[in-house]
Amino acid sequence: MNFIKSHLGVILPITVTVLTLAVAVAVLLVIKPWAPVEEVSSSAPSSSSEVSEESSSEEESSSEDLTSSLPEEPEIELAVTVPASTDITVNTPYYTIKGSYDPAYPITINGVELTTDGSGLLAYSVELAAGPNYYTVTHKDKTVSFVIRYKKVVIKSVSPASALRVESLAQFAVSCTALRDSTVTATWNGQTVTLYPDDNEGGATEGEYQTYLGGFTAPTNTGAAKSYGKVSFTASSPYGSGSKTGGAVTVNKFDPAKFDGGNGYPQGCGYLNVGSTYVIEVISDTAETFNGDDATDLSRPTNCYLPKGTVDYCSPYTKTFTGSGQSLELFTLRYGKQLYKQTINSGVNTKVYEGSLPDTNKVALAALEIRGNKTVMTFDVDWKAPFKFDILPQAYRNTSASKRDYSVKEVTFEYIDITFCYADTLELADTLEDNPVFSRAEVIEGDYDRVLRLHLKKKGAFYGWWSEYNDEGQLEFSFLNPATLKEADNEYGYSLEGITVAVDAGHGGKDMGALGFTEGIHEAQLNLKLALELERELTALGATVVMTRTEDVNPTALQRINTVVNSGADIAISVHRNAANRTSANGFDAYHFNPFTVDAARHLLEASLKTGVYRVPQSPMEKWHVFFLSRVTACPVVLTENGFVSNVEDYNNMLDDQKTALCAKALAEGVVNYFKAMQ
Repeated sequence: MNFIKSHLGVILPITVTVLTLAVAVAVLLVIKPWAPVEEVSSSAPSSSSEVSEESSSEEESSSEDLTSSLPEEPEIELAVTVPASTDITVNTPYYTIKGSYDPAYPITINGVELTTDGSGLLAYSVELAAGPNYYTVTHKDKTVSFVIRYKKVVIKSVSPASALRVESLAQFAVSCTALRDSTVTATWNGQTVTLYPDDNEGGATEGEYQTYLGGFTAPTNTGAAKSYGKVSFTASSPYGSGSKTGGAVTVNKFDPAKFDGGNGYPQGCGYLNVGSTYVIEVISDTAETFNGDDATDLSRPTNCYLPKGTVDYCSPYTKTFTGSGQSLELFTLRYGKQLYKQTINSGVNTKVYEGSLPDTNKVALAALEIRGNKTVMTFDVDWKAPFKFDILPQAYRNTSASKRDYSVKEVTFEYIDITFCYADTLELADTLEDNPVFSRAEVIEGDYDRVLRLHLKKKGAFYGWWSEYNDEGQLEFSFLNPATLKEADNEYGYSLEGITVAVDAGHGGKDMGALGFTEGIHEAQLNLKLALELERELTALGATVVMTRTEDVNPTALQRINTVVNSGADIAISVHRNAANRTSANGFDAYHFNPFTVDAARHLLEASLKTGVYRVPQSPMEKWHVFFLSRVTACPVVLTENGFVSNVEDYNNMLDDQKTALCAKALAEGVVNYFKAMQ
């Protein structure tokens, strides 16, 4: 210890000097690690271009050491994502094996080397033989083996599957899950009906099976409860035919007390005899309505949502059936529509109790005002009776049950009709002078109701509506006013300042959506990637953007709707990716539900197809569908299918950041073009 203390003055300077030299050498090596270090010698050549063999050898050794110290590129191993297990059973003869691999090495299936495109994505379609089909995928030193069993089952399930008891004169629904593109019929009690596809469940994604729906009306059974036999189903598909027998249906004795005939409305007037004993009340924020003469739940833009608090008489019996993967019950209301008792998406919709309602209603316009970007009409009412909301006159491509298609060839509507059911008085205290949406209003008197007809300032110039009862019990209708674009010095020529856009990234959390080729990168993640890029682009244009999600979570359908409605959005875009059984399916689609959304869908489609990212179909056009979010009426809602995760080219484009940005810019351009067309 004394030695260290006595020599500390010498040790410290030496240590500093050594450290300084070490740092200098290290810096030189980092800056030019390949340069040889010359020896200082009196006999050394003066020219720096001459290097001794020893120096050269040291240089090579140094370079090799450095190279070996660099991190190696990660190994890309074979990953088969579809099928997800090694033993699966399918019911159609076509299947696509999907996954990823290292494109620098060959890949074989059952010993046959595949021709690849260099992307590293595996998409191999096979046609299966009946029974087990064995496959072995080999890549580098890894092998994955599995069996795909093809079991040709035309009809998978039926409902009712077991005994069912119904009331006399009650309608009841039947359903059959059969191979897609089948012709399905059901027979009961001497009646045969053709079932139609349940397009509420299918979306744009193809699947092996489709649910088909239909219904029967029970006879009037004046005796004791009686079984009228079982429901039998037949299906004819491209892969053969099948049949299946469901449960027996028992009809209870007719009870005239429950249908007391107290409505006083003649047949054919639109009102239904459901008795006047039971009252139904809407207890959810909104409740979708369905045609009262239909045994099932066909969503149509010609129906509307009723706000919380609405009441009417209803039938004591529900129509029960299995559809869209859930058991559903519908109440029939006196004013001619149906309501869900409850659903997975909306929860409990209604409550039913014994009670009485007034025979008529008095309606009067209490206020007409502009609130933000909306025109709001407030009505005084005696009671919260139901109403109907129609956009007229408008023709649709096909409104039949079996192949319904409410897409619009040409927008022709010129006015809005609000039918106040049971109203015998409708008073208008205000005019529509200088209103941004409507030019004038008129009252049309009916035998059992009053119609408020609101004429649009321009044909087809309608942008959305919503309704609710306020704290004073008044009925409020909010109509979206046209947005105004401001010119700007940017690539679009306009800014979106003052405009609110709601952006919904479909799926999320445990709901991965359609499966991609790479593990962990499926539709849900790809939707969010594009939605966030769209948010950035719209925000840069000055828009206020409201997102239904910004993380890998899955909001409920009702939460997504509330986000759109409460945001006061001028337009909403739902971002999805498509999928199909065949890997050749590709491209972009824009879906709408309401006729006033058609123009927005067209502009998004046109702008997206110009990017060159998507293949352009021979007849590009927007499409109609009943996606849950697109049925919102508060603003135009367009559901976009941005390529197919089942197509290698589309999937690669989704992974490409530059192409994702290009697609987002196209959607933003479509938004600008839509508002520009509204001017």
